[in-house]
Amino acid sequence: MTGLRSTAFLLCFVANLAQSTAFYLFLHFPGHVHALGADAQDIGWLAAGTAFAAMAVSPLIGGWLDRGKRKPMLLMGLAANLLLCGAFLLASTLPVVFALRFAQGAVETLLIVAFITYAADLVPDAQRARGYALFGISAMAAVGLGALLGDAALTDDAYTGLFYTAMLLSAASLAMTALLPNAADRTADTATDPARGWWQTLRYPPLLGVWLLIVAFFFSMIAVFVFLKIWVQSTGVGSMGLFFGIYTGTAILLRLACGGLPDRFGYQLAATLALLFYAAGLATLSGTESTATFCAAALLCGVGHGFGYPSLLALTTSRAGPADQGSAVAIFNVLDDGAALAAGPALGYVAASFGYPTMFAVSAAAIIVGAAAAAALLNRSA
Repeated sequence: MTGLRSTAFLLCFVANLAQSTAFYLFLHFPGHVHALGADAQDIGWLAAGTAFAAMAVSPLIGGWLDRGKRKPMLLMGLAANLLLCGAFLLASTLPVVFALRFAQGAVETLLIVAFITYAADLVPDAQRARGYALFGISAMAAVGLGALLGDAALTDDAYTGLFYTAMLLSAASLAMTALLPNAADRTADTATDPARGWWQTLRYPPLLGVWLLIVAFFFSMIAVFVFLKIWVQSTGVGSMGLFFGIYTGTAILLRLACGGLPDRFGYQLAATLALLFYAAGLATLSGTESTATFCAAALLCGVGHGFGYPSLLALTTSRAGPADQGSAVAIFNVLDDGAALAAGPALGYVAASFGYPTMFAVSAAAIIVGAAAAAALLNRSA
C-alpha cells in the first residue's frame, strides 16, 4: 500500500527518524575532535573529507536505487553505521577518528538517499512537495533531537555516552527497516522513457540551475552544522540544543501547516524564497551578541530549511522524471556533500583568519549570489 497515510510510509518515517537522530548526534562531534587537538581548520578538513567519501560512492548508489534495490541498501547501510558508531569507542587518535568519520560519511549518504527514494515511491505525484515535506520532518526533528540528546549524553570528555546513544538508535532503525515491505516499483517504462543515468542526469540542462541552488543552500548550511558548536563554546551565547530546538521546531510547524504550498505556487519560487530566509538567519547570526538575536537567527534559518529542502527536492525530481529518480536524489546529496567539501576548508579558513561573525556573513552572501545566478539558468530552461 502506498500513500502518505500508509503503514509503510509511517514505518519508513520512524526508521528514518531514529537513524537521522543517530546521525545528528554528531553535531557535537567537532567538540570531540577539538578535545583531541584539532583546530578550526582541521575541523573544516574533516567536513571536507567526509563529504569527499560520500561523493565517491554517489554514482553507485544512484544506479543501485534506479534498479530497485531500496531495502537491501538500507539494511546494509544501517548495519555498517552501527559498527562504525561502536568503533568510535575504541578510537583515540585523530587519524583513526578522521578515517572512521570519512567512512561514516559514505554510509550516511547511502542511507539518506535510500530512505528518501524509498519514501518517494510511496508519495503521489500531485503531492510531491507535501510528501517530501512530511517525510522530511523525520530528518528535521532528528536535528533537534540529536542536538538535545547530545547535550544530555555528553557525560565525559571521551564522548562515550554519545557513541552508545548513536549505536542504540541505529539498532532501532535497523530493526524497523527489516519490517518494511519491498519498495513499490515507480520507475518509468524504459521503452518510452529510458533512464539517462547518473552522469547524463547531472548534465541535463533543465537541472543545471537546480544544482546551483542546491550548492548555494548546502554550502552556507556548513556554517551552522559544522562551526556553530565551536562558536557557542567560545562565546557562551546560547547552546546547540536551544538553536536547533528553535530551528527544527520552526521547520516542522511550517511543514505541518503549509507543506503543500510549493505544490500550489511552484517549486522554484518556494525554494528561492526559502534560501533568502536562510541567508537572513546567517546574517543575523553574524551580528549576534545576545540570546535574543541568537534565537531570531535560529528562527529565520528554520524557516529557510523548513521550505528549502522539500522544495529543492521536489524541483529536482519533477525535472528529472521517474526513470532517473534514484540518480537525481543521489546527485542532490552529492551536491550537498560537494558543497561541504568546498565549504569546510573555505569557511574554516575565514573563521580562523577573520572570525566567526565574518564567516556567517560570507555564508549569507554565498546564498544570495547563488540564488541570483540560479534564477537566470532556471528561467532560461523553463
